[in-house]
Amino acid sequence: MSPSSREKRKLAQALERDLLQLHKAAAIGGADLRAALGYKTAIAFRVAISRGKVGVPLFKIPGRKGYWCLVKDISMWLAEVSEDQKKEVKPMPLGSK
Repeated sequence: MSPSSREKRKLAQALERDLLQLHKAAAIGGADLRAALGYKTAIAFRVAISRGKVGVPLFKIPGRKGYWCLVKDISMWLAEVSEDQKKEVKPMPLGSK
């Protein structure tokens, strides 16, 4: 396993632990799910779902409203996105836009 893979795994485990402690459940939905994935509004979240651009597997629970996602999937996705972005982001010189 490469150092990058180990770092992602450790980050995903820490995120999963934090999300489980915060939400007290293995799956989250509604506004908590939207916020965990970084969507500022419900409309933006619905648009991403309709376009298939959410990034994590969503599912419906019979008798419940809306979409749900496993905390494990959210934490793995966040760790992956975070590590990928660290590689792609280049510092901008001061004063440039």
